[in-house]
Amino acid sequence: MQASVGGNLFTGDLGGWVVNERRARSIMETEGLDALVLTSPENVLYFSGFRSLNQRLFRNYPTFVLYPLDKAVQPALIAGVSEQDIVSLEAPRVRDIRYHGRFYVEYHGKRLRRLERRMRKVMDSRVYEDPLSALCDVIIERGLERKVIGVDEACIPTPLFDTLKHRLPGARIVAASRLVQKIRAVKTDEEINRLRRAAWITERGIQEAMGSVESSSSVAEVAKILESTIRRYGGVPVATIIGAGETSSLPNAPPMKRRLAKGDIIRFDIVATYKDYYSDLGRTAIIGRPTNEVARTYKALRRALEKEIAIVSAGVRVSRLFEVAVEEARAQGLTHYRRHHCGHGIGLEVYEPPIITSESDMVLEEGMVINVETPYYELGFGGFIVEETLVVREDGFEMLSKGPSELAIL
Repeated sequence: MQASVGGNLFTGDLGGWVVNERRARSIMETEGLDALVLTSPENVLYFSGFRSLNQRLFRNYPTFVLYPLDKAVQPALIAGVSEQDIVSLEAPRVRDIRYHGRFYVEYHGKRLRRLERRMRKVMDSRVYEDPLSALCDVIIERGLERKVIGVDEACIPTPLFDTLKHRLPGARIVAASRLVQKIRAVKTDEEINRLRRAAWITERGIQEAMGSVESSSSVAEVAKILESTIRRYGGVPVATIIGAGETSSLPNAPPMKRRLAKGDIIRFDIVATYKDYYSDLGRTAIIGRPTNEVARTYKALRRALEKEIAIVSAGVRVSRLFEVAVEEARAQGLTHYRRHHCGHGIGLEVYEPPIITSESDMVLEEGMVINVETPYYELGFGGFIVEETLVVREDGFEMLSKGPSELAIL
């Protein structure tokens, strides 16, 4: 079993990793929280810098971070004892680490090498029988047992949530997943840098894949070139959706072995990561000259996206982006155009708030990173996508994806 599992485990690369502490504590204070307990893989990583392999393999594996409101109070990480080697190799930002469960690595006095010495030092840590005992201990040690504690309920089963309340009867335990999503919605400079690089890598993969169409006989061959390019530049392919010809109208089309032919519409919808941060970009190409219907359809979708992008700025209602995109697509001739969303936030997860829908009550904030998109799928005709990534700025936006977005003629 490899230990990379869709990310960058065992790299020791946590340079520049800093939670948006000012925003986190401001929101916690506004909501009346004295501490947060983080449970999901993304939130544990964000607040501690710890990449849990157990959580990558088993999403609900109990791994927690206690993050106090008071800066003077030290945070803590609770992890499975089997991950002591990851801690010794990666050195998470959180220094107080408690372990739970059983896992045996023996030591009988033999001379140790450098990494083994680091592992041996970690093995001296206290190990708890169960994760809640460790969590309750650190809460009590920090004097938080009668405070208001927000629990990221996304990855803690209801029985564990109820047991935590029972073990800390003096505390007020409240659900806090939505609050944590709000904290993470505005990115730090380091996060934006990673998202910028992720977008560049993915665009490069798409461009090289398009350039290979003439010499490739199948969609599957094009996909191999795309994925190898992403890996060459330090990314990790996550979802390679390439529809071509009769599969271009299938939203989740896998790269098939069918031969490419003149007149095929090729739709690239590519998801990858770079240092744990996602890219999600869409481009459309055609082999040979497009028909008038193809050209008109793509033009309408691209104009709709351009209108959506043009109004991006801090303070704009998210629902307005959706309205503008759909209205413009219809005004450009796609009178039946409809969408469930026209984009989403992106970061440690491919879909993060804000989700750009007509029902959203969120407002864009400076530092949010969003994907904007206007896809269209029509059976018997074809599928099209143009999707971009940008950062919301105080008076506008900054594009993170910069490649050509016109209909590519191959």
